[in-house]
Amino acid sequence: MYQTQSPGTAPALIDLGLSVTVAAGTTRLVSSSLVVGNAIGITEVSHLVYCRLTGSTALTQRIVTGQNVAGAT
Repeated sequence: MYQTQSPGTAPALIDLGLSVTVAAGTTRLVSSSLVVGNAIGITEVSHLVYCRLTGSTALTQRIVTGQNVAGAT
Protein backbone atom coordinates (compact mmCIF):
# COMPACT_ATOMS: atom_id res chain seq x y z
CA MET A 1 0.00 0.00 0.00
CA TYR A 2 1.33 3.42 -0.91
CA GLN A 3 0.00 6.73 0.32
CA THR A 4 -0.03 10.21 -1.13
CA GLN A 5 0.95 13.30 0.78
CA SER A 6 0.02 16.94 0.20
CA PRO A 7 2.83 19.29 -0.86
CA GLY A 8 4.46 21.21 1.98
CA THR A 9 3.48 18.75 4.70
CA ALA A 10 5.89 16.86 6.94
CA PRO A 11 6.56 13.32 5.72
CA ALA A 12 4.74 10.57 7.57
CA LEU A 13 6.24 7.10 7.78
CA ILE A 14 4.10 4.46 6.12
CA ASP A 15 4.78 0.91 7.25
CA LEU A 16 4.19 -1.47 4.37
CA GLY A 17 4.57 -4.44 6.67
CA LEU A 18 7.76 -5.85 5.15
CA SER A 19 10.31 -7.12 7.63
CA VAL A 20 13.42 -9.07 6.67
CA THR A 21 16.00 -10.49 9.07
CA VAL A 22 19.51 -10.45 7.61
CA ALA A 23 22.42 -12.10 9.40
CA ALA A 24 25.55 -9.99 9.88
CA GLY A 25 27.89 -10.27 6.90
CA THR A 26 25.13 -11.28 4.46
CA THR A 27 22.91 -9.36 2.07
CA ARG A 28 19.35 -9.60 0.78
CA LEU A 29 17.80 -8.01 -2.30
CA VAL A 30 14.55 -6.11 -1.77
CA SER A 31 12.97 -4.67 -4.90
CA SER A 32 9.74 -2.89 -5.71
CA SER A 33 7.92 -1.28 -8.59
CA LEU A 34 5.77 1.83 -8.40
CA VAL A 35 3.61 3.22 -11.20
CA VAL A 36 2.78 6.92 -10.86
CA GLY A 37 -0.33 8.09 -12.66
CA ASN A 38 -2.27 11.34 -12.94
CA ALA A 39 0.64 13.47 -11.74
CA ILE A 40 -0.44 17.08 -12.19
CA GLY A 41 2.92 18.67 -11.39
CA ILE A 42 6.28 17.29 -10.37
CA THR A 43 5.79 14.40 -7.99
CA GLU A 44 8.52 13.17 -5.67
CA VAL A 45 8.73 9.40 -5.29
CA SER A 46 10.91 8.03 -2.49
CA HIS A 47 11.74 4.62 -1.13
CA LEU A 48 13.12 4.47 2.40
CA VAL A 49 14.64 1.41 4.04
CA TYR A 50 15.19 1.55 7.78
CA CYS A 51 17.66 -0.82 9.44
CA ARG A 52 17.74 -1.81 13.10
CA LEU A 53 19.18 -4.57 15.21
CA THR A 54 16.93 -7.55 15.94
CA GLY A 55 14.65 -6.81 18.89
CA SER A 56 15.50 -3.10 18.91
CA THR A 57 13.42 -0.11 17.87
CA ALA A 58 16.47 2.16 17.47
CA LEU A 59 17.44 2.86 13.85
CA THR A 60 21.03 2.01 12.98
CA GLN A 61 20.93 2.94 9.29
CA ARG A 62 18.60 4.51 6.75
CA ILE A 63 18.77 4.09 2.99
CA VAL A 64 16.86 6.60 0.87
CA THR A 65 16.34 6.57 -2.87
CA GLY A 66 14.07 8.83 -4.84
CA GLN A 67 13.29 10.63 -8.03
CA ASN A 68 11.03 13.37 -9.35
CA VAL A 69 8.32 12.40 -11.83
CA ALA A 70 7.23 15.20 -14.19
CA GLY A 71 3.53 15.79 -14.80
CA ALA A 72 1.87 14.24 -17.84
CA THR A 73 4.57 11.58 -18.20
